[in-house]
Amino acid sequence: TVGGSQTNVRTYFPLGGFLNLSGVRGDTLAGPQYAIGRLIYLHKIGNGGEGILDVPAYVGVSLESGNVWMQRSQMSFTSLRTDASVFVAADTYLGPVYLAGGYDQSGSTAFYLYLGHSF
Repeated sequence: TVGGSQTNVRTYFPLGGFLNLSGVRGDTLAGPQYAIGRLIYLHKIGNGGEGILDVPAYVGVSLESGNVWMQRSQMSFTSLRTDASVFVAADTYLGPVYLAGGYDQSGSTAFYLYLGHSF
């Protein structure tokens, strides 16, 4: 908790979105206490070459575990959410582009298209 106040929602930590509990839409979860852990694997599948569309390409997966809580005493391993994502990425002239699908342990899904750095 930043500043010790649990009534000021501006100090809450948001979770949700690509590589941040990927199966939950962006900033859906928020609370004064939070934890997140990620394992990300990225594999280069293309080196790029000549032409404007020939850029380095990647495929990857992630496994994320975390949650938000109102009280520190509520934090436990059994209350963690587990999410995963599968994505493809390209290192374009405008910056990295990601196309991803996220999956939550509850069965919800989310899809993402990002231009720019993801974190």
